Amino acid sequence: MLYRQNRWISIKDWLLLEAERQQERWFVKLTIPDNHIPTLLARGRQLGCCLGSVYLKSLGKGGRYRSTVS
Repeated sequence: MLYRQNRWISIKDWLLLEAERQQERWFVKLTIPDNHIPTLLARGRQLGCCLGSVYLKSLGKGGRYRSTVS
């Protein structure tokens, strides 16, 4: 579904590591190639997903998730 709604980026190059249900939402861990980062940042780190959107965060040092990419 992500692929069909986000043809502006090659999601097929990403690797799904884990998906975890959290109340009414999902927490998904995946790897994204470095060359996709500028495109994602330019689009506000959001992807279309079904009727809503997905907001991307990056894993920083110490295992904490953050909104910036280093």
